[in-house]
Amino acid sequence: MARVGYKDMRGYLDILEKAGLLKYVKTEVDLKHEIGAISCMSLDDRGPGIMFENIKGHPGGKLAVNIMSTTEQMALAFNTGTTTSRSSTRSTRARPARSPPKWSIQPPARK
Repeated sequence: MARVGYKDMRGYLDILEKAGLLKYVKTEVDLKHEIGAISCMSLDDRGPGIMFENIKGHPGGKLAVNIMSTTEQMALAFNTGTTTSRSSTRSTRARPARSPPKWSIQPPARK
């Protein structure tokens, strides 16, 4: 069984950085409004993992997001190749929405 090439989160982040799969955001960002939006846009674009280094109201705090969201990142995490085709590993977000259920919860009738 192959062993992974890191022993902790810092080691994994170093591997991602060397592979070009981790980017750093040094600009101050708001935890409540901006980080989620930036993370979501990066996921939609199949972008790299992101390390936020300047979080408003959290001096010295850092936050890593989207670090296991692509086939390439997963391959590095588990020390495997990326031989699986992209079409078979697409995110469920790319699939069309299912039709809504035929039942629904109705508020109680007013008397």
